[in-house]
Amino acid sequence: CAATWDSSGTEGTEEVTNGDFANDLDDWTVYGTTSATGGIATIGASANSGIFQDTLTNGVKYTVTINVTSYDGVGIAQVANNDGVSIYTITTTGIQTFTFTHNISSGNLLIRGMSNALFSLSSVSVKEVTPGNVSLYLDGILKDSDAITNVFVGSVTAAAIGSTTVANNFWKGNIDELSIYN
Repeated sequence: CAATWDSSGTEGTEEVTNGDFANDLDDWTVYGTTSATGGIATIGASANSGIFQDTLTNGVKYTVTINVTSYDGVGIAQVANNDGVSIYTITTTGIQTFTFTHNISSGNLLIRGMSNALFSLSSVSVKEVTPGNVSLYLDGILKDSDAITNVFVGSVTAAAIGSTTVANNFWKGNIDELSIYN
């Protein structure tokens, strides 16, 4: 009996429309001081400014990549959900990638500057991450496979192979060809 575990998942198609700002700020809802020209969106230099799109689904994991072309270091520049909860804080220029699980009903993803932050972006990409799979093989034959729905990360307890954490519950049989990959 052998099991394979792929927890990395795969990225889906692009969720953002006009993420390269080729059509300036078309398809984006804007507020405060915002502009776009030549494929660069500029946000800020006022108390509260931003752009957003309704692209997210509650309970879904996403990978976001933004290319920050300039940032003045003043105020707060961030990616947030519609409740105003920061998902990621922008602190420098360059390509920045992060992953998060959306946890509210509103699907708005905000990119905003507060307290007079001024920054520019050349691209925004949002892709859904589908879970990896766990597969069970018996004598080299695939018996079952299913999507991973609960991934554990950084467990502080020891892994049990051939038993459970409950005393005296052991696997009845032999375990051979065990492999663990990270």
